[in-house]
Amino acid sequence: ASIHAGRHIPAGRFNKPAPFTAGRSVPTG
Repeated sequence: ASIHAGRHIPAGRFNKPAPFTAGRSVPTG
């Protein structure tokens, strides 16, 4: 689901609304 959304929206934008996915693996926020 993350990859699909990233393809539609830019990485920066997809990284913000999806912190639960990236934050879980790496502390982004």
